[in-house]
Amino acid sequence: MSVTTRRMQDLTIDDHFLTVPLVWGDPADGRTIDIHAAVVARDGGESLPYLVFLQGGPGHEAPRAFHSPSGPSWLDTALEHYRVVMLDQRGTGLSSPVGDDDLARDAAELAEYITHLRADAIVRDCEAVRQHLGAERWSVLGQSFGGFTTLAYLSTDAASLEHVFITGGLSAVGRHPDDVYALTYDKMREESEKYYRRFPAHRDAMRRVIDLALDGELVLPGGEVASVSRVRSVGSALGTDDGWQTLWGLLERDPRAPTPSVTTSPRRCRSARATRCTSCSTSRAMPTATPPAGRPSVPSPTTSARTRRSSRASTCAASGSTPSPVSSPGAT
Repeated sequence: MSVTTRRMQDLTIDDHFLTVPLVWGDPADGRTIDIHAAVVARDGGESLPYLVFLQGGPGHEAPRAFHSPSGPSWLDTALEHYRVVMLDQRGTGLSSPVGDDDLARDAAELAEYITHLRADAIVRDCEAVRQHLGAERWSVLGQSFGGFTTLAYLSTDAASLEHVFITGGLSAVGRHPDDVYALTYDKMREESEKYYRRFPAHRDAMRRVIDLALDGELVLPGGEVASVSRVRSVGSALGTDDGWQTLWGLLERDPRAPTPSVTTSPRRCRSARATRCTSCSTSRAMPTATPPAGRPSVPSPTTSARTRRSSRASTCAASGSTPSPVSSPGAT
């Protein structure tokens, strides 16, 4: 294990690296991974209790702490009462991240490896970090998938937790997940129709973009051909306070024109995507690129998931045959 201390404006950040078993509970398996946790403290708050933040995803690293402006947006409030532990969940950030290079590994080997990156193992990592910090108990803030992980934490190690905060990551009780997702689709359909009433010309703009995607002519700045479902996923932006501005910026431009640099303002979550309410405050910049000769380009949608092309009929989600930016909801 190692610890380094750095200053970020008026914050003190201790970066802790621990080596832990890849497979908890199996001493015969000697594989290990590294876990990174950044302990953030304000001036005068060096002796406050710990609050560990479990990021949404799965697959996202913990946010990096900044000031002027504060990032994440809730950080200052948390630092009034806690030292905040930003844990990179195993396989993300600086915790032995899974990346493109891993695709060169044998598929079965990689699949087996990824099975050890789940919530139960993340809880064991949390316990290792807590013990390393010398904390008898600490509190946890779980966001979206981090909330699900917090439920696992409560199931196995509740005695280690002083207070538990869950935002957008509490499983439904007495309801099948399909019921919950069905309501999410209804909400996204409502938000899409609200957007089109506000900007009616963008119905046809979305149709044009969908047609390009159907014909395989919609190319992202990195050269990837965007699928219809990939295009529709930009509708997830409508689940945030000012995400409509991002969508407006995409649909207002000719998708065949070179892509300018566009930076969205910090986003705050609303009911349509409540699972993103603590992680979506980071500003995102659209990349710039010159598309290949003869091929149109659009800014990359906010999602990075690769999806297969869907049929033209599947684009008609909002009403009748109207293409909609409604996206497939999921834990984030």
